[in-house]
Amino acid sequence: MAIAGAATVWAHATHGSPSSNNDYSAKTQELSITFDGEEVDATCFNAAAFRAYEQSFKNGEIEVTYKWDAAINTVITDLWKNGTEITFSLSPIGTTGGNPRITGAMICRSIELPFSVGELQQISATMRITGTPVFDTH
Repeated sequence: MAIAGAATVWAHATHGSPSSNNDYSAKTQELSITFDGEEVDATCFNAAAFRAYEQSFKNGEIEVTYKWDAAINTVITDLWKNGTEITFSLSPIGTTGGNPRITGAMICRSIELPFSVGELQQISATMRITGTPVFDTH
């Protein structure tokens, strides 16, 4: 059994160094990665009254929430302002040999800076995966 976050390693690059990943696990509070595929209607004549579908283009998106500080604020807002494509690496259960890993490239599509009295300050970002992600192991 794996406990979410106990050994998770989330690393990504910065605007200033777009292909050199830095470990942001200690600042990351929540992360969700979603993959989906568009579908196209592939129904042909004589389809016995049932439509057929095939997968078309695929999409990937990462929603991540960081514990705010000035350093992570600069990293995330620079990514959004400049639209820089950067590399990322997600190791859901750690970096021990044989553990799963997802790597690829992404851009920052949006950021959110909520402010609430008495609440922990956070910064959230929505990252769009660009190109084909790699699903492999350490």
